[in-house]
Amino acid sequence: MNVSRRWSLTTVGLVAAVAGVAVAGLPGDASSVRVTEPATVPATTVPATSAPTTTVAATSTTEAATTTTEAPLVDRGALSVLVANAGNRSGLAGRGADALAAAGYVFVITADAATSLDASVVLYAPGFEREAARLAADLALAAESVAPFDDPSVLVEPTAANLVVLLATELAP
Repeated sequence: MNVSRRWSLTTVGLVAAVAGVAVAGLPGDASSVRVTEPATVPATTVPATSAPTTTVAATSTTEAATTTTEAPLVDRGALSVLVANAGNRSGLAGRGADALAAAGYVFVITADAATSLDASVVLYAPGFEREAARLAADLALAAESVAPFDDPSVLVEPTAANLVVLLATELAP
């Protein structure tokens, strides 16, 4: 099972647990328990010559409020990141990988981009947009530099990384 799938399953489990607590409350939390007594309709007395009567109990239901929460960001150390040299400077990807390692990213590899770019870009696999925005901020790149990774031809070799950095220029010190 790859890291992305394992984290996806962990994230789904965490969201399910949070939703369960939001709906049912914490165990032993008496303030979150709501008991609704059914309303009853009083029985009427009818003379013996009439047909038998039936007492019907009316019930009411209360719907729980639904809340949604955003899943927490995947930890930097759990993401796989590919830093590709998309500039004309030797060692650019290595310097970018070193900067990411210093920021707490553990699974960082380097490569060459298929073409040169004028500006650096952070690309993300589906489900990793917020982590890509955080990585861009970690490298002092503009928020506009974040985009979905939908064109694998920008790399010389295919990748299964969560995030791809196409580094075109030196990073700010």
